[in-house]
Amino acid sequence: MLDAVAERLRVAVAREQADRRRALRGPEELDRPRTLTPLTLDQIAQERRNGKSWGDVFQAMKSQGLIQAESLAQVLGRYDRARHSRS
Repeated sequence: MLDAVAERLRVAVAREQADRRRALRGPEELDRPRTLTPLTLDQIAQERRNGKSWGDVFQAMKSQGLIQAESLAQVLGRYDRARHSRS
């Protein structure tokens, strides 16, 4: 269960970062923010092993600018929709 949720969160963050990179291409590139380093699956899992809830992990990633979603439910919903559309 831990691996599945962490993987969903990691994939969602990676997608959002790719979308953000695409949006930043163009004349505005000079003003773009510094490059963000995504968390690895191991880093996310370590946060959980340290006793943080999924909500805490999500909020920490959001506060670091690693994710733009409004809620963890939104992240998981987007992941599920994307996964089912590929099936």
